[in-house]
Amino acid sequence: MPVVGAAIKVVITGPDGVAFNNDLVTDASGNYTVSFTLSLAGTYLIAASYAGDATHKGASTTAQIVATVQPVATTLTLTVSEAAGHVGDVVKISGNLS
Repeated sequence: MPVVGAAIKVVITGPDGVAFNNDLVTDASGNYTVSFTLSLAGTYLIAASYAGDATHKGASTTAQIVATVQPVATTLTLTVSEAAGHVGDVVKISGNLS
């Protein structure tokens, strides 16, 4: 039997130790939802708790997620103004990273 309209507290603690508190309420099916952007690489700790009421005991649970950085492909070019030169010549070296 779902618990409807119950107050759920979800705390998401990031790899930097900063905690994000979310006070939620269960829907008609007893579900709750919160969305969160993983902004740093590392381990996030997630704790959900329900304090209980006159007819329901409290409950809590925890989980974790490990966020990694997905590197983006890069291209590096290199251009040298002269293939050969003499001592004292100025050679221009340039490139681009994208």
